[in-house]
Parts: sequence; C-alpha cells; structure tokens
Amino acid sequence: MTDAVSLLQVAGQLATAVGFEELFAVTTRVCFALTNAGTCRMWRSDGEGGLVYLGGLGRVGNLLPPPSQAEQEQAAAQERSESVNGGDGNWGILRDGFCYGVLQLAYLDGTAAVHPAFDALLINLGVAMANLDKYAALERLIEDELVKSVEREAALQLTLDSMHDGLLVCDLTGAITGVRSAVVERWFGAPDEGTAVWSYLAAHDAQLASDLELGFTQLFEDILPFEVSAEQMPQEFERAGRRFRLECQAIEDCGCLSQVVISVRDVTAQVAAELAEAEQRELIVILGGLLRNRDGFAVFLDEVQRLLDSLEASREYTEIARILHTLKGNAAVQGFVSYARRCHHAEDELESFDYEQFPRTLHELRNAWQRELERIADFVEDSQSGTVMIAMDEYHQVLEALEGNELKVIVQGWCHPTFEKQLECCVGRVPGIAASLGKSARVQLESGTMRLPTPLMQSMLSSFVHLFRNAIDHGIEAPEERERLGKPRAGVIRIQIDDGLEQFRIIVSDDGRGIDWGAVRARACERGLPHGEHSDLVNALFTDGVSTARALSEISGRGVGMAAVRQECRALGGEIHVTSAAGEGASFEFCLPPRQVLAVQNSSLAMNGAEAARLPVLTLRPMAMGS
Repeated sequence: MTDAVSLLQVAGQLATAVGFEELFAVTTRVCFALTNAGTCRMWRSDGEGGLVYLGGLGRVGNLLPPPSQAEQEQAAAQERSESVNGGDGNWGILRDGFCYGVLQLAYLDGTAAVHPAFDALLINLGVAMANLDKYAALERLIEDELVKSVEREAALQLTLDSMHDGLLVCDLTGAITGVRSAVVERWFGAPDEGTAVWSYLAAHDAQLASDLELGFTQLFEDILPFEVSAEQMPQEFERAGRRFRLECQAIEDCGCLSQVVISVRDVTAQVAAELAEAEQRELIVILGGLLRNRDGFAVFLDEVQRLLDSLEASREYTEIARILHTLKGNAAVQGFVSYARRCHHAEDELESFDYEQFPRTLHELRNAWQRELERIADFVEDSQSGTVMIAMDEYHQVLEALEGNELKVIVQGWCHPTFEKQLECCVGRVPGIAASLGKSARVQLESGTMRLPTPLMQSMLSSFVHLFRNAIDHGIEAPEERERLGKPRAGVIRIQIDDGLEQFRIIVSDDGRGIDWGAVRARACERGLPHGEHSDLVNALFTDGVSTARALSEISGRGVGMAAVRQECRALGGEIHVTSAAGEGASFEFCLPPRQVLAVQNSSLAMNGAEAARLPVLTLRPMAMGS
C-alpha cells in the first residue's frame, strides 16, 4: 500500500462505515500500513466540546489500556487547537470544518516518520467522521420505517385475514404474490411460489384453467379496456361442492397496469337461494297453466313422455335434433323453463354428436324430467269433485246404443279435448315469449270448440310451438316499428279451422313482416340446396339446418323447428302450403285428411293395447257449452 492514490481510495471507502468502532478498526490498520507506529488510539467528538474514547490497538492486535487523565487532557487540547493535522506528528486531528475526532500514534523508534499520504488520509477520515452521524441518523430513520412497514403489513394481513371474501394479487405473468387473505388458502390450499393464478384456482378443471389463462392473458396484454377484458373472463366456477364468483381490479403504476387484484367470493348459499326462488316462480307459472287447463296439461305430460321415448328409439342425428327442439319448445311454453334450458344444453352437446355419449345425455334428461314430475306430483292428482266417471266398456256400450243417431258424433267427441284446449298449452305462452323479445303479440283462435281426435293430433299440434316462436322472433315487428307501418302495436297470430268433406285444414297466419325469401335463398345456396324456384325455397324453409336467424338464441336459430312441423304433418298424411308477402305476414295451411278419417285412425290407435290400458275410464265434468 505505498501508492498514495490507493491509500486515498481506501480512506474514501471509510465514509461508508456504519459505526465509529468499525471506522476505528479500519483506520488503525491503515495507519499501521502507512507509518512505523506501534500503537494507535482514537477519540471521537461528542458534539458538546468533549471527547469519547473509542479504543486503542497495538500493531499485533493487542488492546491498549484506557488513556490516562493526562493523555485524555492532551487529546482534548489537540481538539481545541487550530492545527489541521496536528503539531508534533504524534497527533492527528480529524477535521472537516469542525473537529470530529483525534488520532494518536506512538512510533516504534520514537520518531514521527509519517507517510506523505497520511495528511490526506486524515482529511478523508474527518469527512468520514462528519458523515457517520448522518449515516447513523439515516439508519435510525430506515429502521423506524422498517418497523412501521412491518406494522403496516401486519395490520394489512390482519385485515385481509378477517375478510370473508378471498383476495389475492398476481403479477403480469399470472404468478401469485404473497399478498392474499387467509380464507383463500382455506378454500384452495397454500400455493407454491410462482404458481399461476389459473392453475391455482382451477386445479380441478383443465378447461376452466385454460379459459382463465386466456382471460388473464388478455388482461395482461392491456389492449382492450381492463373492464371489457375482465367482463369476458369466466365469472363463476365450482370447486369441491362450492360455487365461487370472480372479480378483477387493476393496480396501476405510473398509468400502466402492474398487478391484478382478484376477489373470490363464495356464493354457494346465494346461488342456492336464487335457484330456489327461481324454482318457486317457475312452479307458480306451471301450476297456473295446470289450473287453467288440466286436460291440456295432461296432454302435455303425455307428449313429453312420448318425446323422451322417441329419443331413446332414435339413432339419426336430424331426428334427434328435431325431437330435442320440440321437447325444449313444449317445456318452455308450459313454463318448465329450467328443463327447457337443459334441453338447450343437450342441443349444444349434439353439435359434436357422439352416439356413445348420447345415452348418458338421455339418461340425464329422463332423470331431470322425473324430478320435475316429483315437484308437481301433489298438484296433478285429479280432483273427483264435480265429475262423472264411467268405464270405457260402458262408454262403448253407449256408442253402440246410439248407432244411427246424430248424438253418436257428439258422444264420440267426449273422448277428445277441444281444439282450443289442445292448443292452450302453446298459445298461452305467446305473450310471454313476445315480451322476452321486447314485442307484443296475441293469438286469435277460431272454431276452438271443435273436438279433435287425440293422441293422433297431439304430436302435430305440439309442434305448432315452433310456428309461434318463429312468427314472434322473425315475423312480428317491434311495437314502435308496427306503429310506423300503420299496424296495431300488438301482433296477431290467427288460427283457423276449415272442416271440409274432402280436407281438414288448419291455417296458422300472422300479420308480421313476412318471410324473408332472400335470406332463405341465401341459406339454401350455402347448404347446396335447390333455390331457383319458389317451391325450392318452401322446401328449404322446412329443411334441417336452414334458419334466417342472425344469431342462435333459446327462442330460435337452429333450423330444426320447421322441419319438425312438416314431419308431424306428413305423419298424418297431410301437406303444408306456405304463402307470404313482404310486410303482410305469412300463412301456413295444413291440409289433412277429413276429420272422419282422422277419427278412425285415432280409434285404431286408441285401441292398440297400451292406449286402451292407459285410458281405463272416461271422466265427464260439468262445464260451459263448447268448453
């Protein structure tokens, strides 16, 4: 260490010392290296005119005894002197405009052979001594702030741990930070360091984890507004029998996204309460329909069972799609909204059709319907008050006795509900369907007192739900638009019957905007169907997969409802004729065999074993004429 520059660099480093004792130890080693001193003592100023002895060391590292009174007074005299570095070479004043300390050296040979760089060292020591107080004060401030920070962090953690909602923070890589509430770990366990938030929350569900990862990645990219990206993420998920709801909040640093706060709320009880309330409201609607028309409700229950049986027997995709769509429509019309949603979900699954998986779906549909039946079991027991019941064999004896009498036709009709009753389960929901689309509509039924054979007509009339839903969704305009066109605000769906000798016709029409034949032609072209003639477009209208809806909804859009309508009509030996003009609505004319032929067909069906067993008695109730 003979180079003066190196010595000064060492002296400058002394300014980073964190205490007087450390400064003394380093200074002693430097002094021994620069001089032939055998001992070194050091004092520091106490800031009030006195000196505090730091200690003394010999060259071999031995501790020196405390200074004598004379040596202490001599050091104090050096502090008060005007000398910069000391007078006789044995003393060094550590000064930087003010005396911060005194250094005493005792040389081995009694001389004061000091290295030329020693004076510069003393100056740097003075600067170091001057800064030590500042460093000590700064260190105390830092220690105080650390204590406060620890206290604040403890208070924050206490607050987090007392929250009922889960709270955790992730960085822009998705890694979970150490900031989280205790309830999060109780729900999902303690995460490993660096665990991604989507892997942590959705460890049980790979698809959910993938959806969450995609959502958080979109958040981190910060391309769309944060609120928009957060809204597109999965909002709820289930895990270990609980249902959780997610919310995200942005943490910004200098206007840029730096972290994301994720709030996790256990909404299991809330969702259960909401579901129970929805089921109660749904039950009220269902029972309302039951009380208004018990016969029609019974027909509906039989139709659902028939459709479920048909699903079990079907193996063709288009047939299954039609049956599912009809089942969904009938359930929704009768007020079984939750079951209709289940059918809608089954339709979605059908898009990726798998014959091996469909029995499971059908099993779920049957179980769900059984639960629906159990829910209303106490209400469907038919009251016997005000009724007359006769056995079916007695009923047929009456018919034989009336042979050749005009009354026979009337008595035969007692086995069949009126046309109005058979359709009531469908038409009664038209106003509600229209309201859900922001529209207004009503049904005008003519010749509703005519009694039609059932169950033969049951399937076709049940398929009318597709006509009604399509008329409301595609045909009937919004109230404001109808007013501008000079039409009544409420649309009208008209149902007429023409009971001719050669044909039995049912005409269903509406006063909406009419069929968009251009859209039908475009869809037919897309599907590779004939579309040159008007008859081609009519055929396309009744083809599976053809729909003029712009988007899929629970009301329409799959393109299977109209195909189901034509299939049921043809099953009765009938055909459908369609007429439509822009702005004047659409008309569907069902041309069937004469009613007498239908009655004969129905009688054959009714006497076919199962039907005869299913209808052991005939129940007659007093009611208004024509009901």
